[in-house]
Amino acid sequence: MPFLIAQLQANQSSQSFHCLPGTFSSAVHDAEQLLDSLHTDTAIAVGTSGGGPYAAACAALSPRFSALALVASMTHASGPGSDALCRGMHWSNRLGYSLIARAPLAVKAGLLASRPFMLATQMLAQLPLAVTLGYLLGSWGLPEGDKALLRGDGPPIVAQLAPKMLQCSVQQGVDGLLHDMQLTTKPWGFDLRQIKVPCFLWQGTADVHVPPAMGQHLERQIPNCKAHYVHGKSHGSLFVDCMPEVLAEIAREVPAAEASAVTK
Repeated sequence: MPFLIAQLQANQSSQSFHCLPGTFSSAVHDAEQLLDSLHTDTAIAVGTSGGGPYAAACAALSPRFSALALVASMTHASGPGSDALCRGMHWSNRLGYSLIARAPLAVKAGLLASRPFMLATQMLAQLPLAVTLGYLLGSWGLPEGDKALLRGDGPPIVAQLAPKMLQCSVQQGVDGLLHDMQLTTKPWGFDLRQIKVPCFLWQGTADVHVPPAMGQHLERQIPNCKAHYVHGKSHGSLFVDCMPEVLAEIAREVPAAEASAVTK
């Protein structure tokens, strides 16, 4: 029976199938190995944010993926055409992508300095002062939807998972996280026009991390792409508020036999 594979934010710091440096091709191979272990032939790929490139690679490079959903999915953010793609992006993201492309050693030094705090995120999340400082530093310039999630006003599962995800991203060091940043930020090395399966794209109009220009680029490049631009939704609020609609659309548009779910 086909499965739904959700690649939320692929992070090569925790990959076990391949030694660094990984590629999109090796990530697709890993996904195919997962399908083999589940004894299923085909799957649907769902990618959100930085997981979007990996889901797109599965749909472009493997015949075993029968549909694709991209939710607030990034595109490349350096190289040809990146200035237009980053239009409307938060200044901190633009600075980060610029440093990843031009000064990766400086980014690595910053990750190494931040790693002790990232590993202690779950503990710090229990301290009111740390939470308040984190909100004040992290929310500046963000839309209200993202601020609400930082305040803890979203579903409890978000507040529980976010610190754990941050901790896991550097659990085995920072090299995997840095490589993931570099791989997804530069042009991906495969043609989005190779994606022939149905694609469902969801993009928030108030997203300052992955601005609408990125969604529009994906819509233009991917054949058979059905796009939804959700007014007022930010990066985090799109995922939290609209994921049930995304899954409902997949269930309607893709044969019912492909609706069982497994999460990567």
